[in-house]
Amino acid sequence: VRDVANGLLALAQAPTPIQRVLMVGHNIQLQALLELLCARYGYPPPPAPLSAAAATKFADQEENLCAAGTGRPKISREIVDLIIHNHAIDSSLAQQALALKWRPLEDTFAAFESWAARMKIIPNIRSKTHEFSATR
Repeated sequence: VRDVANGLLALAQAPTPIQRVLMVGHNIQLQALLELLCARYGYPPPPAPLSAAAATKFADQEENLCAAGTGRPKISREIVDLIIHNHAIDSSLAQQALALKWRPLEDTFAAFESWAARMKIIPNIRSKTHEFSATR
C-alpha cells in the first residue's frame, strides 16, 4: 500500500499525463503466496490447487446456489476465469515512468503484521521468518 501511495503521488505530479499504469510490486500466483504464508506462520502447506475444470465446475455450482438466494459464492466464476487464463500483470511502465521502487514482499508482510497487531486486528504473532511485537 505504501508503494502504491507513492506511485499515486508520483502519477499526480508527473509533468506529462501517463494514460494507464498498473502498480503491483510482486507477481505471484495464489498457490505460491499461500505456501509462503503457511511456511511463514508454521502451518501445513495448502493442498494442490483444483484443476481448471474442477474450479470452473465449483464456481458454477456456487453461483447457482447463490442465484437461489443462499448468499455469496465461495468463489465467483469471474475470479476462476481470471486465475485459469493467468493474465500477466506488468508494472514496468509505472516503474520506468514514475521511478517506482517496490519493497520486498517480506517487508510488506512485516509492516502489515505490525500495523494489524497495533490495531488489535490480529494477536501478537511470531512468524518463522520475522519476529516483531505490537509495541515496536
